Amino acid sequence: MPKAALENLESSESFACLFNPTDFTVDKSNTVSATAVKGKNVPKTEFGGGGARTLNLKLMFDVSEDPGDSLIRRMEKLQSLMLIAEGTANAKSKRARPPRVQFRWGSYLGFPALITKLSIQYTLFLEDGTPIRAMVTLTLQEFEDKTDKPKQNPTSYSEAGQKLRYIRPHETLAMLAWEEYNDPTQWRRIADANRLENPRQLVPGQIIVIPPR
Repeated sequence: MPKAALENLESSESFACLFNPTDFTVDKSNTVSATAVKGKNVPKTEFGGGGARTLNLKLMFDVSEDPGDSLIRRMEKLQSLMLIAEGTANAKSKRARPPRVQFRWGSYLGFPALITKLSIQYTLFLEDGTPIRAMVTLTLQEFEDKTDKPKQNPTSYSEAGQKLRYIRPHETLAMLAWEEYNDPTQWRRIADANRLENPRQLVPGQIIVIPPR
């Protein structure tokens, strides 16, 4: 069964899984209002805005080849993607919400989203009752528009022609990799280029070198 992954865009953490669908659906709707006009066959319509895309998935997590890998702990970490991280739910925080995630399967790259629904069904167990396989059904709802551009361009170039990025609050290397390469898993290229010992601790205003594509 082909492998896929659910990426945490805030921490660069990846949840590998198995995914072999006969089909999967991406939904999107727009808001359109219609007002009847006396004497007219067609009502007056107005576009009210675009709705968020949603992606419904059914994923398999299997540790049968490595029972030492706790499936329960892995599912608990997966469920934590629906929680507000400790320390972010306060008045000073700009991210009082669960982390953004993005689904990847082969050449298919989903969109930055929040998990709105998650259900875990354990389907295979060891003789002692330890679960080793689970089917996870989840719904992802688009959280931001890739076409939106920041009001201030955080990119500049050094005298040597290197591309530089100024780190914004709450930005991560996975977010930079997604914006620069359209691939959040390429965050290590940026970490290695900047010799970052702890790539999870970026400081707002910090200057980061972006390696070429």
